Amino acid sequence: MTKGKRVKRIVESYEQAEDWIEMIIDKACGNYRGRKIVLWGKYEISDIIKAELKKKYGIEAAFYIDSDAAKLDGHEVYPIEHIYGKADEYYIVIALSFYPSIKRCLTEGGYEPEKDYYYFSDCIIRDEPDYYEDAHGNRMTGKHQGLKFAFSGFHSVIDIGANASFSNTCIYIHNHARICMEGGAFSDCIIHLYDNASIVIGKNGRFEKVALSVKQSAGARFGNGVQLTDSDIKMESGADLEVGKEGGIRYLSCFVGEQAELFFHEKVLIAADAYQRSRFWSGEHSRFEIGPESRFYGRCGMIIVERSALLKIGKKFSVGDNYRFNADECTEISIGEDCLFSCNVMIRSNDGHSIFDVVTGKNMNSSYETARSRKVMVGNHVWIGMNVVILYNARIEDGSIIGSMSLVKGKIPNNCIAVGIPARVSRKNIAWSHKTGAEDIRECEEKYVRYTEQIT
Repeated sequence: MTKGKRVKRIVESYEQAEDWIEMIIDKACGNYRGRKIVLWGKYEISDIIKAELKKKYGIEAAFYIDSDAAKLDGHEVYPIEHIYGKADEYYIVIALSFYPSIKRCLTEGGYEPEKDYYYFSDCIIRDEPDYYEDAHGNRMTGKHQGLKFAFSGFHSVIDIGANASFSNTCIYIHNHARICMEGGAFSDCIIHLYDNASIVIGKNGRFEKVALSVKQSAGARFGNGVQLTDSDIKMESGADLEVGKEGGIRYLSCFVGEQAELFFHEKVLIAADAYQRSRFWSGEHSRFEIGPESRFYGRCGMIIVERSALLKIGKKFSVGDNYRFNADECTEISIGEDCLFSCNVMIRSNDGHSIFDVVTGKNMNSSYETARSRKVMVGNHVWIGMNVVILYNARIEDGSIIGSMSLVKGKIPNNCIAVGIPARVSRKNIAWSHKTGAEDIRECEEKYVRYTEQIT
């Protein structure tokens, strides 16, 4: 994506908000009195302000200043000292969180508030150990020492529980956002909350190196005892993420699209590692649900739930390394309770590409009507072996086993072993137990000890 397109996309995300950026550019244009406008800090928000100045008032910002030597180029970005003693020539705009050091630099450089610069966050009414309030209606209750935060908007609220602690943590909050935190120990986290967003973090929720970006009107709730370790979660407009009690998410990169729903029920564990983390992606208007006590033990796993698709996983599910589940657009994947998936298992609910009939010109395989009819259904207590591929229209009934290296594209009855390409029933009337070396059939769960039935 080009820089111009990225800025345009970000600008559009603010259009429905009570626009703090519009307030900044209006203030600047009311006070700059023909001077050159200079932006403090070279980053995305300053790029947006520059674009909006040009769009609304036809004013081209002169350049940026920045304290980061790596950003200085002597053309577009200059050191802070470049503006010293030049208040009659430059008007400075600052959209960063409040830093006394920035204000000191401006004062030392001969700049006066409002007259020579506008600092959006320089409007603190109260800043006490357990309470913060500014003139934009933003409030923070609870002890917030060590928390780096920027209220980039109006009327946002953060409630911090008694046990919260922070280490090099940054939070950027937009309009009407509310964060409620109980428990604590957040380390190296960056949390972005956009318009009307809300996060509720339950008791004992430990964060470590978590970057969570919540877009317009989105919501995220983490149940008691949840652990998010080295996770990277992004959410779009109207997305909804909910993690049940005692969830154990560890290494996960997750994207939740517009109006999508992602539910992690209680005691869900994603146990890859920080270098080979699992990746979950939910497209717009999709639904992705993981049942209680599910375990994703594998590294390099990927689950993609595309637009308007459904992927539902029942409770006590477990899977090994290198899994890949694709719920393609408008299709459905359903996995029952107590299922055991080995390594390198792939599920695909559609072809992934379009095929056309050259004579009629019609789509043969991925039209909306066709996609809606394509499903993958895996029953309860199903054991899937290594390197198995399951394709659309597959249906595997309760209690069955799919042997290693098999391909399933059809109906497999209950309580059988199926193997091959395509998978065929090789043995009927079987039951299996999670316990290795079990000597008594009673060690199999009774409800899954059944004769194989004819499937229609």
